[in-house]
Amino acid sequence: TTLRSKQARTPFNPNVRKSDPGGRDSHPALCRHRVWSSQAKDMKTGLDVAKYKERFGFPLDVLNDENAEKVFKKWRSETLPRHLEYFVKALDMSPTQWLAGTRTPTIADFFVAAVIKMLRHRDSAFPASIETFVSAVYGLPAVVAFQQRELFAELSAKAVKGPVEFASKEPKHVPQVTVKGGQVTISVPHGMAEDHLIEYIWAKDQNGHVVAAAKLGCTDSPTLTFPLPKGTTSITAYEQCNLHAVWASPVVNIE
Repeated sequence: TTLRSKQARTPFNPNVRKSDPGGRDSHPALCRHRVWSSQAKDMKTGLDVAKYKERFGFPLDVLNDENAEKVFKKWRSETLPRHLEYFVKALDMSPTQWLAGTRTPTIADFFVAAVIKMLRHRDSAFPASIETFVSAVYGLPAVVAFQQRELFAELSAKAVKGPVEFASKEPKHVPQVTVKGGQVTISVPHGMAEDHLIEYIWAKDQNGHVVAAAKLGCTDSPTLTFPLPKGTTSITAYEQCNLHAVWASPVVNIE
């Protein structure tokens, strides 16, 4: 018991190989999760301080814009690369694609990936293994489904049905729904160009659940076809135009 308690308080060192008694095999996964999360928080602290000066207790005459810029440059040139290297080593040592070497992702993987994704917008030269790790987390079916629900819930709330400013646009924007032979087809009579296109088409059932969705590019046809889910009694189609808002079809009842 004493040995296990002592080990649980010892941070996992990614530089220690698995065969080493003080390495990964002798540390509970929970301990490693805390280590990864702490590293991710430390990685962005300098950036937060430079951005939110007074929130961290620095008067503006102490951490003025000039000094804040110095903090940011030091964070960018030293702190960020050092922490990224820590995660690179951890991923290199992991027998799986996850930080703690687990078969499935842990809360630390989600937390670290979210922090790195936020910082990635500021730097286009992140290590390849970091990019692969973030893509793996955000490519998980559950994560994709969650983001899809959040996106389409927000967009659906903005749906319009012929507002005054877009009244003349209605014929080309209201989705058309056809149900035949167990298949649902949604089409939008709208052109597709780089500067004017339908970006998304999606459908909701009688419970407001998204049952199908598509993200479109300028070379795609503004249509969406999918099997009618079992138990569906009605379909409402939506589309988002990059210039003319979100539009909804009338509710289509399934006989």
